[in-house]
Amino acid sequence: MAKIKSKLSFILVILLLVPVILALTACNSGEQKEESSSEKVLTLEMNPTVSFVVDNDNKITNVSLDNEDAGNIFVDVDFVGKDVDSAIQIFIENSAITGHVNTNVTVKVGGSNSIDVTNLKNKVKAKVEETFSSLGIDANVELQDISSDDLINKIKYLAKDYTDSELKELSYEDLIKLYNERQSYYKGLAYSQVKEIETFLNSGTLDSAIDSARTALETAQKTIEGLPDIAKETAQEQLNLAKKNFDEAVKDYKDKWLAQVETAKAKYETVKADLITKYKEAVASTKTSFYKNLDEAKESGKITQEQYDYWKNLVEQNLPA
Repeated sequence: MAKIKSKLSFILVILLLVPVILALTACNSGEQKEESSSEKVLTLEMNPTVSFVVDNDNKITNVSLDNEDAGNIFVDVDFVGKDVDSAIQIFIENSAITGHVNTNVTVKVGGSNSIDVTNLKNKVKAKVEETFSSLGIDANVELQDISSDDLINKIKYLAKDYTDSELKELSYEDLIKLYNERQSYYKGLAYSQVKEIETFLNSGTLDSAIDSARTALETAQKTIEGLPDIAKETAQEQLNLAKKNFDEAVKDYKDKWLAQVETAKAKYETVKADLITKYKEAVASTKTSFYKNLDEAKESGKITQEQYDYWKNLVEQNLPA
């Protein structure tokens, strides 16, 4: 949270130098209602980075705060249930008001239907540009696809019970469902708690045990594939044993994983309160200087009264009294 104060000066400079455009009418008001056939994954990368699962109605069904900035800024924000446009506006405005702003924004979208993916990318790009425009900032938006391999890499640590080959055999739609299901385990946990759980899972023998069992299973699977029928009986026994050992390693992993999750959830309210307190202390220290710069900008004619009111309202919504 120490970054908030130092970075806030950046947004103030932009405020004073760039005319603020407050045309908040939707860029696609005449656009027909989009028809979606499947869930999509949407990742927004600025300084904070978040990933959303988006349903057929462009509603957020799951969220992952993917770095520390996002974890600090959005600890008290529940994106689930919001429409994509609302989620994007909150993401950008909260990032800007705390100084965590980067005008180079990467929008990544993945899904099983290419038309859905294209439509969502265009929708998000328009909303990102509109929201930045309302802040008086010109943004550069880069659109990228999330490939199935990208998604596998994203969810691999959540799906230790799947071998690499099994993950590759899943359809994109099933990969999103798996990601949605497993990521939901972390609902109600702070970013710092999730990272602690991941560190626990990967720092000891737990992760290496499941990796060793997986390697043995994949080796046994490859061995039996190349054998003649007469030799397959013994190989099948070895494969069955490898599968049993893998299943046991997975169960042990998941039991300990979920035990860590439950322990973290019991501590969540305390962790959340501490993060919010630190957040308020950091941003409150910038409020006086923020208003001083805002007043000077209005008095000098660099912003209009309407623009001043917009920024002041945004400040009051995000900075403590």
